[in-house]
This record gives sequence, structure tokens and C-alpha cells, in this order.
Amino acid sequence: MSLSSALGAAMSGLNVSQAGIDVTSRNIANAGTPGYTRKVQNQVNALAGGEGIGVRREAAQRQIDTFLQQQLRTSTASAASLNLKSAMLGRIDRMFGTPDSNSSIAGSISALATMLQELADNPESDAARQSLLGEAGNLAAKMNTMSDTIQDMRLEAERNIADGVEQANALLKTIADVNNQIAQRQAGNQSVGDLQDKRDMAIDELSRLMDVKVGNRDDGTVTVFTSGGQLLLDRTPVELAFDERTQIDATSTHENGGVGTIRLISGSNSIDLMAAGAIRSGALAGYIEMRDEVLTQAQTQ
Repeated sequence: MSLSSALGAAMSGLNVSQAGIDVTSRNIANAGTPGYTRKVQNQVNALAGGEGIGVRREAAQRQIDTFLQQQLRTSTASAASLNLKSAMLGRIDRMFGTPDSNSSIAGSISALATMLQELADNPESDAARQSLLGEAGNLAAKMNTMSDTIQDMRLEAERNIADGVEQANALLKTIADVNNQIAQRQAGNQSVGDLQDKRDMAIDELSRLMDVKVGNRDDGTVTVFTSGGQLLLDRTPVELAFDERTQIDATSTHENGGVGTIRLISGSNSIDLMAAGAIRSGALAGYIEMRDEVLTQAQTQ
């Protein structure tokens, strides 16, 4: 090996070491940065004519377990659904009150029963009759107020579904844009780790809204599906549409078209994701269940 070749090999080693130090320093600096993943600098033997001429660095790679990542997203979707249902059910519980409270629905019914018994014991008493009528009016007013409150909660869930669909469309567009950037950089053998982190943060946020599965392509891009198998993003994202209702009454259901539904629009095709049971978890599924099942049952009761 000539002196110039030896110096070239040594310089290549120094350059690779410097790149490794840069990656390590960024790992340390971003240790607390949300969404950042640890990167490693890989290197390979550089050959010319079958002979080693130094070392060559490759694009920095992320250290991540894709299986655990998908499990985390699945758990995130379930947690988002359960948390919002817990919050809304808590509001219903507080509205019904505890059985031992005089201000609860149980307390009002008990008070009415007491008045009925007093009137049965003394049917000629005007005071007993007036007390019974007053208590019955209070109970009726309370039940009407509770029904109105539950109806308002259904409308609130409708609005939140609309907001969630809007957020999902924005996140799918972000994922598609970053996908394109990653494909371009990977084709040029440039590092894409930071862009992958950015894309994963968008996918993680999407998983809070709805249960999704992700597939990887050889060019570094990803595809996104619902857990039911409906394609949300390939090279370009689909559009999610929601026909929000500004007014809902006790008879409004998904079956009779009285409430909004989420549709997947791809070209000339349109799929009712709610009718297909495609949204099984996440905040959207939680709001749908509250609007169409839990709150309607509470109102019937």
C-alpha cells in the first residue's frame, strides 16, 4: 500500500469516527426529546479492486423494536377509548347521584314514595296532596333535566367525532408527506432516522384516534390500515368524511341516519367504516360507543 493510500485509509477511519461521535452526541442531547429514538452509526469495509482502502460509513440507523411499537399503539388506542368512556360515565354517575343522597334520583323517588304513603294514610289531607304533587313535579323536572343532559352528551360525542376525523385526515397527510421525504433520502443513501421519528409520532397520534396497523415497504415508506383491514394510506392518503349532525334527539340512531357516520373515500369508492365495524378502538370508537349505545341506554333508563 502506498503512503497516499495509507493516509486515505486513515482519514476515512477518522471521518467515520467523527460521524459516530456526532450520532452519539445527538443521542445524548435528545435523551429527553419526545419521539426521539436512539441512532447507531454503521460502517463497512471500503474495497477497490478487491483490496481494502479504508472504511465507509453508512446512514445512521434507528434502534427500535417494531413488534413492541405495534403493541404500544394497540394499547394506546385501547387506553384512549377507555379513558374517555370512563370520564363520560363518571359524569353520568354524578348526575344520578349516590343512593344515600337526598339529591340523587334514588333520593327523589324515595321522597315521592314517602309522600304517597302519607297520602294513603291520610287521603283527606290537602297538605299531603299538595306535598305529593310538589314532589312528583320535582321528580319529573329532575328526570327531564337528566334526559336533556344525556342528549347534550350525545351531541358532544358527535362533535368530538367530527373533530377526530379532521385530526385523522391531517395526520394521514403528514405521514404521506414524510413518507415521500424518506423515500427520496433513502434513495440517496442519506440518513432517514429523524424523519422516521417524525413519522412515528404522527402514527402514534393517529393510533390514539383509531386502531391502526402499519406495513413497511422496501423504499422506507409505510402503509397504514385500520385493524379491520381498510387501507388508509398507500402512496397517498384516503379521505375520511363525517356528516356531522348539529341536532340530535332521543330517536336519532346510526341505523335511521339521525347521527353522523364516518366514511372512507378513495376515488369513486366510499365505505361506511362504522357499518363495516372497521373502527374498533381509539378515541373515535369510544365516542361512537358512547353516542350510539351507552348514552342511549342511559336515556332509555
